[in-house]
Amino acid sequence: MNINRLEKLAWAVVFLPLAFTPTMSQTAGERKIKIEQHEATSPSVEAASRKIRSIERLKKEGVATIDHLPVIEDSQSCRERSAEEIARRAIAVCITAVKGEGLDQAIVETLVKKYGAEAFFTPMRRPSSKTLPLLSKTGSTLLGAMNVRGYCCGL
Repeated sequence: MNINRLEKLAWAVVFLPLAFTPTMSQTAGERKIKIEQHEATSPSVEAASRKIRSIERLKKEGVATIDHLPVIEDSQSCRERSAEEIARRAIAVCITAVKGEGLDQAIVETLVKKYGAEAFFTPMRRPSSKTLPLLSKTGSTLLGAMNVRGYCCGL
C-alpha cells in the first residue's frame, strides 16, 4: 500500500464519527472462562514489571489506577502491527461505530465499498447480508436487530 492510500485511510478514520457503545463479542460465560484462564496463568517477569512501571508512571502523573487488574501480554506473546494494519482496523471500528449509531445499511455498505474495507474485518466478521440485516429505527431493537459483533470482534 502506498503512502497516499495510507493517508486516505487515516483521513477516513479521522472523519468517520467515533462515538459508539461497544458491544461484547462473547457471552458472559465465555468472558468469565477467558478471564479465569488468564488469571490461572502466571505472568512473565517482563509483563509483571511492565505493569508495575505503568502503574508508577500513571500515579506520578496523578492518574487513578486499579492495581488489582491483571497484566497484559509481554512482548513475546503479542504481535506488533504495521501502520497499515492499524489504519485498516481503525476504519473497521469506525464503520462499526457508525453502524452502531443507526446509520442505514445502504450507507454502511457504501462506506465499506468506498474504502475497500471488506478485507479490513477479520474473516469471521466480514459484513454480509446475513450478519448485517437492515435495522429498525427503534432504540431497543436497533442493537438487537443488528449483529454489531460482526464488525467489532477481532480487533
